[in-house]
Amino acid sequence: MIEKEIKFEVKDIISTLNTIRDVASFSRTEYIRDIIFGTKEGKKKIRMRITDNFLVPSIEVIYKNRARKKEQGVKVEIEEMLYKGNNVEDAMKAIKKQGDFSEENSYEKMRVIYLADEAEITLDVYPYGVWIEIEGEEDAIWKLAKKWGLKKHPASLKTLMNFILSGKRSSISKSNGM
Repeated sequence: MIEKEIKFEVKDIISTLNTIRDVASFSRTEYIRDIIFGTKEGKKKIRMRITDNFLVPSIEVIYKNRARKKEQGVKVEIEEMLYKGNNVEDAMKAIKKQGDFSEENSYEKMRVIYLADEAEITLDVYPYGVWIEIEGEEDAIWKLAKKWGLKKHPASLKTLMNFILSGKRSSISKSNGM
């Protein structure tokens, strides 16, 4: 599966929620725990995602291809589903089959999902901040991103994983903005 998305930090939640309501409709809320596994070489990553939508919990194990690229500011990643079900032991077996992977990182979030005409908008609430992700085809992504003042070739779009790994979780700016 090829995934196209942009992510950016939210600093003004009220304004962001108003913008989302203008362009999309509420779909659902989920609790998500992501556990990232890697190899000693650090080139291969596997994500085990435990999702609970308050009706049915599920588990996905996805191989994240590190040969990702950015096309006009949109991150393009190839993902391979290794397991989908609801059994942690079976999910761990799928990871073990891939080689010598060990847990590197984990985090939790509440995700609120909205559907726009041609894209999905997610509002991810982490213990250390709030981020928006817009996923879909490139034109639809940038049409929505303009609502937050983002330009088509943003030089400073931070990736969430870089933010998490940088250890800056406790230094999130409280200024007005996105």
